[in-house]
Amino acid sequence: MATSGDRLYLTTCVKVDITQLRDQLDQWLSGEAPPVTTGALSWDLLPSWYDDWLLIDRERQRQIRLHALERMSAWYVSAERFDSAIEAALQAIAGDPLRESAHRCLIRAHLAEGNVSEARRQVHSYAALLADAGIPAKLSSRMRELILTGPSLASAR
Repeated sequence: MATSGDRLYLTTCVKVDITQLRDQLDQWLSGEAPPVTTGALSWDLLPSWYDDWLLIDRERQRQIRLHALERMSAWYVSAERFDSAIEAALQAIAGDPLRESAHRCLIRAHLAEGNVSEARRQVHSYAALLADAGIPAKLSSRMRELILTGPSLASAR
């Protein structure tokens, strides 16, 4: 730590876990295994702090975390590690229950594993969440495409 007048700074020799995590995710190439586990992406930045100065950084970290979890889910599907794909998608949904892209990840994982009934249940669950939140259950073109191209999901519309 260093000080300057009434300000406190971190010196460059201090390692910050969130910075290291972001660096790992930035360097992650699409063909490689995820550089971290889903556990490393399960928390918000300083969740018990309620300072205004933290809001933007917390939201930035949340978005990085959710995008990384969705990307991990897609990678695990391509590697046919469906349990890990489903776990990453569920964690993304837990981070933002109304996030359509996270629900699409979970539906894709279920379909890739051959669990059409689970995929259909997830479509209905997402539509019910939207309705409960007072959001018109108008699915995006990406969700409609996934439903129409998924095996035996066309009747889930």
